[in-house]
Amino acid sequence: MYNIYKRKGGGNMSEKLLSKNDLSSLLGVSKPTIDRHRKLGLPCLDIGGSIRFKEKEVFEWYANKKKKDGA
Repeated sequence: MYNIYKRKGGGNMSEKLLSKNDLSSLLGVSKPTIDRHRKLGLPCLDIGGSIRFKEKEVFEWYANKKKKDGA
């Protein structure tokens, strides 16, 4: 897990970046499930060939997906 610090509005903002392994463990799903969700639009970043996920964006995406799926 990585923390990225950005200057935004004069302050520091910490944002957690997760690897596919981190995200898989956190959500309790398989890595192939993460790959399928990426194809469906799960937001991610390619940082030097390494795929990372912003924790906040991932949870927002899953919350919106759940609403759309009617669950």
